[in-house]
Amino acid sequence: MQVKSVHLNFNEMLRSRMRWVRDFTYTLPEILYINENLVELVTCYCGFPTKKKISCSRLKLLSITRTTLNAELISDILSGCDVLETLELINCTGFDELKITSSSLRVLRIVGEQSPDFFMQQGDDFVLGISGPNLVSLEVSGTLYRTKLRLTDLRSLVSAVMAFTILPRGTSSGFEKEWVAVRDGEIARDVLDSLRFVKVVTVGGSIFKALSTRESFNLPSRLSERRSLTLCIPVTEWSHFGISSLLHNSPNVESLVIRLSYCSNTCLVLHDDEPHVDGDNNEPYWKSLNTISKCPLLHLKTVKIIGFQVSCRSMKPLFQFLGFLLGNSTVLKEILIKASRAVTGPTLDEAMKLLSVHTASTDVVVQFEPPRLWGCPSACTQKPSL
Repeated sequence: MQVKSVHLNFNEMLRSRMRWVRDFTYTLPEILYINENLVELVTCYCGFPTKKKISCSRLKLLSITRTTLNAELISDILSGCDVLETLELINCTGFDELKITSSSLRVLRIVGEQSPDFFMQQGDDFVLGISGPNLVSLEVSGTLYRTKLRLTDLRSLVSAVMAFTILPRGTSSGFEKEWVAVRDGEIARDVLDSLRFVKVVTVGGSIFKALSTRESFNLPSRLSERRSLTLCIPVTEWSHFGISSLLHNSPNVESLVIRLSYCSNTCLVLHDDEPHVDGDNNEPYWKSLNTISKCPLLHLKTVKIIGFQVSCRSMKPLFQFLGFLLGNSTVLKEILIKASRAVTGPTLDEAMKLLSVHTASTDVVVQFEPPRLWGCPSACTQKPSL
């Protein structure tokens, strides 16, 4: 077989027949796991046979969705794919430890996992361990059902995405809020500490929630060497604590990106209580000397806000934060606000208030890019700059 790319997706077949079968798996034929020409293999509801030789000498990309795997099978796959560069495990289950010893594998993506059949109780220990000395890029996102994420031996890692949401799988009486808060706080501390040498980091979900709720209690974490920081969050009253905590621990950060399009994504975990912030509209938080001293912003050059939309709860808190950046970032060059949907005149009015902020940098430029404006002629679709 001379085919180099194969995509098998049985999820669409199950949908077309109005069926949902949790345990359905199509076992791959031998021609797909013993192959000298295949370069890309993408599967959904497909399984590799166990206790059989796997040999794909040219395979570089392997994406597996909705399959039960175990550590031994993953090891067999990696050992039989000598030049594999990218491995994606999407909504898979069955493994607790990923020890990536492959010299060729550079990219590992773990996107969610299937909900387990068992019930977790307080005190249970369900750990997902990941190690890989040759990994360059690591992503853990989506919904996980774990009590801990352990990252070890990631000496070559350059880019990391930690935008997962941890959900309990148990009875409501078996999970106390205090225990969940402590668990999430420990995960956030351990993960960020493991990634303190990584230059490009993306954070969202449960990690950011933990930082937002525990920053005032001085959740311990060491200073990082990251240069680029991306936050997959909505900027609300709660977000200020987490943002300032990350900026405090990122003294060398040069690029800050906030992806507001995650407002409706599972990365957003709502808080149960109201934030404990004094003053109206959170303004005193970003204007206080305590906040300014914790976020020196000595190297911040570019800020991008992506996915802004008028329906998002982020408008006023977002612009208060941007005002803080303008007033305290001495080498800031650009703030770019990119809207993902049509915006209204009042939204632009709020953005225009940034013009009255005294800037710490004399070279900073603020640009606002709405795709179109409601109630305005087509000429307004051109990119305005503040």
